[in-house]
Amino acid sequence: MTTTKNNSSKTQYPELAAALKDVKHYFIYTGLCSAAINVLMLVPIIYMLQVYSSVVASGSLSTLAMLTLLMVALLMAMGGFEWVRAMILVSASNRIEKNLRQRVSESAFRASLLSGGTTSQPLSDLASLRQFLTGNGVFAFFDAPWFPVYVAIMFVFHPLFGYAAIFSGIVMVVFAYINEKSTSARLQEANALANRASGQLNGSLRNAEVIAAMGMADAIRGRQDLLSDQVLSLQADASRRAGVIGNISK
Repeated sequence: MTTTKNNSSKTQYPELAAALKDVKHYFIYTGLCSAAINVLMLVPIIYMLQVYSSVVASGSLSTLAMLTLLMVALLMAMGGFEWVRAMILVSASNRIEKNLRQRVSESAFRASLLSGGTTSQPLSDLASLRQFLTGNGVFAFFDAPWFPVYVAIMFVFHPLFGYAAIFSGIVMVVFAYINEKSTSARLQEANALANRASGQLNGSLRNAEVIAAMGMADAIRGRQDLLSDQVLSLQADASRRAGVIGNISK
């Protein structure tokens, strides 16, 4: 059944499936960089273990200096991997947009001909896809598989550390779910109002001369401001809720 669903999605969105397949090797390189980053995240822990086990016991400043230089070099390497990973995803998002831009532009033009109006929603959706591929959500997707590795390492130090990590992970998932449920409806409403306001603005601009001749500019501007204020209010409310829940989870 899953295979049938995947094949149906590919048939329904062949251009998107082809564009994602074209950048598959970018995601493989991103996964390798994420693996290196997550391994190097253990450097400070190993450094402190070596300091307490070797340096404190021996009092050797030369050993401390060498360990510190090695740690700094490895942390700089981690920063380099993070930069490379970000650049890979930027390149992937740019390539996807270039592959889909013509098809999306044609769809928007065809929709404008059929509806008799103008719409930039398909191009906005493509820009949103590009921005998502360079956002923190994709980084979290590649970092999430390493959570069991960190939990296993904490169990090595002490079982209570491992149980605390598992409990913390569950709490964070619960808060993420609450955050999604409490903000998604308002964000969807805000996006719908924003699209409505954009459509009204485009319509007003097309008929600007008629609107000015009939003296309706102030009324239309007031209606546009009312919609924009509603969008801002909904987005601000969603941001406040997300901020409160995020701070509680931290």
